[in-house]
Amino acid sequence: MESLKITLIFLTVSFNSIFADFEVVITGPHSSSILEEDYLTTYIPIYVGVIVSLFTLLVIVLRLQGRPFLSESGFVRIWWGDIDSPENSQHVTDWYTFTHMLHGLIFFYLTYPLLIWVHFTVNYNFVIALVTEVVWEIVENTKCVIGRYRRTEGSTEYGGDSVLNSVFDTIAMSAGFWLAWIIPWYATVGLAVVEEVVLAIVIRDNLVLNMVQIVFRVKCVSDCQERGKRKRVTNGKVGEVKTEEEEEEMNV
Repeated sequence: MESLKITLIFLTVSFNSIFADFEVVITGPHSSSILEEDYLTTYIPIYVGVIVSLFTLLVIVLRLQGRPFLSESGFVRIWWGDIDSPENSQHVTDWYTFTHMLHGLIFFYLTYPLLIWVHFTVNYNFVIALVTEVVWEIVENTKCVIGRYRRTEGSTEYGGDSVLNSVFDTIAMSAGFWLAWIIPWYATVGLAVVEEVVLAIVIRDNLVLNMVQIVFRVKCVSDCQERGKRKRVTNGKVGEVKTEEEEEEMNV
């Protein structure tokens, strides 16, 4: 009889330990062992409603700012690779889509202390990140900020985003946020560094350079970007762009 009691106690403790570990695993690598009650996942329609409302707000405000739904050319492309074209930031994705994914990686870790100190769940943090990105997109498409972009050598052709592009930039941020939730921190850091380096090499611009140029406009960066305008990135292919003087010399 005593041996049966000991066996039952052992099984109970074992099962409790297994299920506790299982709960931690399914909630992500950044979770604590104590699961907080999540109102948003308990009431899924409210969670979805908040997300849809934020996207709807983004669309409405951008339209009030005069941003077109689609490119003025009338066609839509999944990818647009020419950063020196007025069509940039008008289609579904472009080189700057990756910087918005980087927003998501950053926003996850900026809101991460709320998981520990305030005992928020990741869903609350995502809503905060989504609100931040929506505000970012709205501010980015104001005339003042567009003007600041156009004064930098890397964005002289920038005329603001289409609504379609802004929506997918926000989706890219969302993808980056949840990716940061899934993968460990060192993988997030590595991904961010690789992304910034690749963009700097290919288009001579990235999130850090973009922000620096808008605020300070560093001359050496401006000169580098100006030289880079001689090589246009079109659909992933780099081609030399000749000036008018060079074309006239070739025609003589």
